[in-house]
Amino acid sequence: ASMHFNGTGGPVDLVEARRLYELSAEQGDASAQLSAGEMLHKGYGGPVNMEEARRLYRLAAAQGNALAQHNLAGLLLEGKGGLQSTKEARRYLGLAAAQGLEEAQAALKAMDKEQRAVADEVASQLLAEEELEKEAKANPKPGKKKKKNDKQSRRRRAAAAASWELHSVPSLSPRPVTPEPPELDAPS
Repeated sequence: ASMHFNGTGGPVDLVEARRLYELSAEQGDASAQLSAGEMLHKGYGGPVNMEEARRLYRLAAAQGNALAQHNLAGLLLEGKGGLQSTKEARRYLGLAAAQGLEEAQAALKAMDKEQRAVADEVASQLLAEEELEKEAKANPKPGKKKKKNDKQSRRRRAAAAASWELHSVPSLSPRPVTPEPPELDAPS
């Protein structure tokens, strides 16, 4: 398959490379699952198929392939080929990072930084609301009833913010297994 992809010993044939990677992938080869997933993800040798790319990345990831774990995390974060799941993406990035994949380590660091920024923003908003409430209690407006549930409301908002699942994370591009296919000469 890689010979067809790279044009080793003959012309580049992405359609045949994809077919062969998919055949090997169905036999359970993690490397072929990753390569076929990438070809489906990028549309090499045929149409883009995110659902199938995600399925193949998941199979290779289950066998411990760090690149597949990273690429699957990217699809999970973006909701491509299925439901979006930051929690599951973080888990796969953690697995890939634990194997030393630098891209996964960097993505986790970026996600953590983003979550800290969101938590800081929520904490600032809650402090500002508390200050406004203190000021309102110190200077009540005539005819205005005091709310009994202000603390409960604040607690609910804080709990919701704490359980907030991060959605605005950096986009993860699939880590290429092989270089971009060689340019094909245009027919004359």
